[in-house]
Amino acid sequence: MRNRIVGVVAAMIIPAAAVPAAPVQTAAVAGAQEIVPGTATGQLVIGDQTFPLVHAYVLAVDDVENSRGNGPQKSISILITDAPVAEKNRFDYFTLVSAAREKQLRAVQLQYDPKTKRIYEVTIFAIRAGKNEPPQNVSLSGAEGKYPIESFSLTGGIASGTARMTEPGEMLTFEVDSPDAPPRPYTYTTTFRAVVENMPPVTAILTGKAADASPQVALAKRFFAACHTGNIAEIRRLSLPNPQVEKMITEQGIAKVKEMIKQFAPTPAEFAKMKKKVIVRGDSATLIAGDTKSPSGELRTKAIRMNGKWVLSK
Repeated sequence: MRNRIVGVVAAMIIPAAAVPAAPVQTAAVAGAQEIVPGTATGQLVIGDQTFPLVHAYVLAVDDVENSRGNGPQKSISILITDAPVAEKNRFDYFTLVSAAREKQLRAVQLQYDPKTKRIYEVTIFAIRAGKNEPPQNVSLSGAEGKYPIESFSLTGGIASGTARMTEPGEMLTFEVDSPDAPPRPYTYTTTFRAVVENMPPVTAILTGKAADASPQVALAKRFFAACHTGNIAEIRRLSLPNPQVEKMITEQGIAKVKEMIKQFAPTPAEFAKMKKKVIVRGDSATLIAGDTKSPSGELRTKAIRMNGKWVLSK
């Protein structure tokens, strides 16, 4: 449960840099081996809208952090988009959500298990204008046959294949003001080819006293304390700039934003009781904290090192 709460805190407090929009054109249909690496052919259809899928990115995932909570530790993440995505943003969930909400990106993300040779999770990044609804996320346990991937190849650092849906799915609507809005049908088909990128290697795993003494835990302590005292200046100092929160402050008032932030952050006392683990990958780190006796469960946050200083990134 805490994972979900921290995700909300991240969406509210920590920025997701927008992905620059760019004009796109539908590429001619071609076999995977015939298209240029980094590109795709195909389309994403949602309701009566069709979006060309022309860019492809592939990441070899070694999920030491168990950040997804399900699926294998080693997998292949495939991102197919209608607009180019900067390298640092390609596999950052909150950045992709932000870009989708700003209508700068429509994308299909596929999680592929090399052992079973199947897609086990699909995420559709396509959000209606003016809405804060989440992307469509589909766990395929028992439904893999509806989302086949064909002729998948991983050779010489190049991944290629064809992914499609055998029948339309339904994008659910989560709205307080219109709970009876009908779901929107969606489907995709794409052939892709891309150079396989790799995650930065793990440089340290800290637990116990080493984790408690780490700069990442010290940063989180100060940040959560600032959330509960309503110290917006300190929150800004300890995290990356966030235009979305600044807009909320302007439109809703600082008092309301302070109260919202306080509700989603653990108290300093709660955080102090949690067992902590820090996984470092060079200039980025994931802090995992949890109390097995607490109903709130596990908390996760991320930090990056900029100019020698650690700041929260989500």
